[in-house]
Amino acid sequence: MCGSTGNYTANSTYCTNLEHLFSFLSTGAVTTEGFFKNATGTGADQIFGLVLCRGDANASVCARCLNQSFKDVNNMCPYSKEAIIWYDMCLLWYSNRYFLDSTDNSQQIIIYTTGGRFSGWDSSSNANKSYLTTVVDTLLSSVSDQAAYNSTKRFRTGDINITPSLPVIYSLSQCTPDMSNDTCRACLQDLINRMLIYFDGRTGGRILGVRCTLRYDTYAFFSGDPDVLLGSTLEPGSSTPALAPNSTSTLAGTNKGNC
Repeated sequence: MCGSTGNYTANSTYCTNLEHLFSFLSTGAVTTEGFFKNATGTGADQIFGLVLCRGDANASVCARCLNQSFKDVNNMCPYSKEAIIWYDMCLLWYSNRYFLDSTDNSQQIIIYTTGGRFSGWDSSSNANKSYLTTVVDTLLSSVSDQAAYNSTKRFRTGDINITPSLPVIYSLSQCTPDMSNDTCRACLQDLINRMLIYFDGRTGGRILGVRCTLRYDTYAFFSGDPDVLLGSTLEPGSSTPALAPNSTSTLAGTNKGNC
């Protein structure tokens, strides 16, 4: 996502500062469990930056993802003074505007499964819709609670396994670790609310924000065992949905970086 605060020129002080910032951010993230923010330069050439690696990324995966983002951002938004780039395993955000203490999460991309809805899903059926919405909401909310209140990294994964008629559903919630417990949880709740609207019976989707991220799907897309394991006392209806075929699409595409 390219910014709107202007451009810099090749071989300028701003460009040099940006290269230094990338180096600081990469080193900092690898040595601080995947999250780092910093600034470099002064005056009109000052740049602020933040990087976040996914909570299940080890140091080498984190470094590799960030290094790729630094390379790609030069091509995707050449000479832009601010940019945001999301990858599956990391986020890069830099700007000539100060944002390091902001918890605003309005800059997002939305990715959802287009060809995969739960079989039998009928948005006009209140019982069917309510049941599946409750299942997904229960999982997302439980994992988000744990990410916000029971993780210094502000990261948790989970799954819900209700009945053989439904696939296991997996989820991931993450905030930047500098957010307070309550602010993180509020950020994730906003994404949950949007998720339940955008993903209307779909078997997977994610919302990637600059301060918090949410994802669910019907396969284990994260590393390691889930942190949260859920069953349910909910009784599915007579036509409990099963899994339909998958494909993915992006609702709001990501334009990647600069320098």
